[in-house]
Amino acid sequence: MCYLASNIHEFLISLLTPLIAVIATYIAYQQWQIRKEHFQLELFDKRYKVYLSTKEFISKIIKHGYPSEDEILKFVEATNDSVFLFDEKLQNRLNLYLNRGEDLYYLNIRIALTESSSNEAENKISADKESELQEWFQKEFKQLSALFYKYLKIKSKFIN
Repeated sequence: MCYLASNIHEFLISLLTPLIAVIATYIAYQQWQIRKEHFQLELFDKRYKVYLSTKEFISKIIKHGYPSEDEILKFVEATNDSVFLFDEKLQNRLNLYLNRGEDLYYLNIRIALTESSSNEAENKISADKESELQEWFQKEFKQLSALFYKYLKIKSKFIN
């Protein structure tokens, strides 16, 4: 009987090492999952800030008809790192918002400077272009959430 108890004891001791290895592997896997979730959350935060800045930039253009120089600089600063956060398609879209926002800014200056001018044809062309850009920004604003959706959708095994 003592021999049987001794064999059982040795058998259980021999199972202890693999059991500890399995538990350690499970803990390491859980830590990796947590780090992965944390990275996704940090990425979401950075992308969401770009989304909010873009939304604010376009909102101000819609509200005032054109962006101010400060608003343009603020948008540039807010989207500076977007090359690291988004694919080329969205990066190009953000650059398009900036370029067209700058176009509106300069058109507004040109219109203000030439309002007193008697060149009505040039004034009309500038006003039409300004109106066209303002309408474009209104359409873009409606599509903004859809444009950012795939980058801001939270995928987590802990959520849903």
